[in-house]
Amino acid sequence: MQAVPPNFERKMQDPVDISGKSRFLHSMDSENQKGQDGCSVALVPTYGAGDGLVILMMAQALRENHYRVTLYSDFMFQLKDWVPGIEVHPFPDPSAAEEVLSGYDLVIAHPKSVLTAGQPAGKYADLARKYLFMSMVPISKKHQPLVSDHRDRLKGEALKRLAPCVGYAGESSPRTLPVVDRLFLFCQNELALQNVRKANGLTPPGKLEYRKHDRRILIHPTSSQHYKNWTPAKFLELARRLAGDGYEVVFTVSPPERPEWLELAEGSFPVPLFRTLGDLAGFTYESGALIGTDSGNGHLASSLGLPVLTIFNKRRKGYQWRPRFGPGKVVCPWFTFRWRGTRRWKPFLPVGRVLSAFHTLIESSGSEKD
Repeated sequence: MQAVPPNFERKMQDPVDISGKSRFLHSMDSENQKGQDGCSVALVPTYGAGDGLVILMMAQALRENHYRVTLYSDFMFQLKDWVPGIEVHPFPDPSAAEEVLSGYDLVIAHPKSVLTAGQPAGKYADLARKYLFMSMVPISKKHQPLVSDHRDRLKGEALKRLAPCVGYAGESSPRTLPVVDRLFLFCQNELALQNVRKANGLTPPGKLEYRKHDRRILIHPTSSQHYKNWTPAKFLELARRLAGDGYEVVFTVSPPERPEWLELAEGSFPVPLFRTLGDLAGFTYESGALIGTDSGNGHLASSLGLPVLTIFNKRRKGYQWRPRFGPGKVVCPWFTFRWRGTRRWKPFLPVGRVLSAFHTLIESSGSEKD
């Protein structure tokens, strides 16, 4: 996943103003973050929506074990009403991050988070003395100076238990395991937390009805990296064939991408406008399934229990970022090769292969209502 992706979720986001007085009040509130009910822990993931949804599982596990958890994420802030029991804030401005986070007993952050944004590598050692930097994938050589042993610094049994939250936290798990599974095992085995569940606790507010339109299939055809995207022509052919099977097909794209896809769809399929991640979540929750590229939308749908078919551009079996909170399947091309520095895969993933994988997913998950 990208550190600062110009992707769907980033484009969807309405700007959040935490400057000036609001930032000052926020930092003043940090004085009240310590209390009698347990240690206060701040989680600061990297920028993607998928990353926030995955780390939310850890936040829930910590909350179940009586830690008082605050999650910082611009995207998750749009879903704060969907996350009961967890305090959620937008990312602090990099220039104010140290002040905002000073009131917590412990801060666990991703190496490519707002805490390192714009920071020279020479300052990494100083950051490593203040914060625990953790990733569920191997950490690059550039960010290795952020990895530091905090066992002597942490006081009290509750904080010392979280000392393993540094470096590559998935090291003891097979590399073929999805990130969600690695994080689950890490919380259960390395941190010895109780009542860990492979779920992030995303809960719809209001009177939304789960899979109310179970024959409505969402297609998310875009991602931040164009080389990962199947062709528009094939997505549209897939939509036509799904419609022929009696499904209602809806394309979900970001507001900036919507004009292009309205033109491509030519009125044959809806391309609704979603101004926030919360709006998209509500629509997704009442839909039947999602087919899409490798992106945060798949993790969102999976978090809500929908079957998710992910179109992946490689033949690798151990696709580590695949959605894993609900029923899911990954469909890959039957052949790939590199030509002039670019992976060629799109001609080798026919529409029929994707359609067949979708039907297999629906049948195996028993997800269609009678």
